[in-house]
Amino acid sequence: MLRLLTVKVPSKSDRWDYFFFSLEKAFASENVSDEFKPKVLLCMLGDKVSNLLINLGEEELKDYESLKQVVLKDYEPSLKICLENFTKAKRYPD
Repeated sequence: MLRLLTVKVPSKSDRWDYFFFSLEKAFASENVSDEFKPKVLLCMLGDKVSNLLINLGEEELKDYESLKQVVLKDYEPSLKICLENFTKAKRYPD
């Protein structure tokens, strides 16, 4: 059910914040306990971040916030990507 309430796992680094925002809203709407949040996140991410998780300890793998910070840190958008997104942005008339 959570997969239906969230966006797809992003392929671009500038979309991870939105992914976690939608995932946390889904957690709240489905009343997911803190115990299951890291497990759900790991299932959703699959092989995409497996190389990041190799160096994490067992306690970090059980903590949702730790996992989230590791993913966000590694996939943080570069300044170049932020500048490109800014220059491509358009303001639509209200």
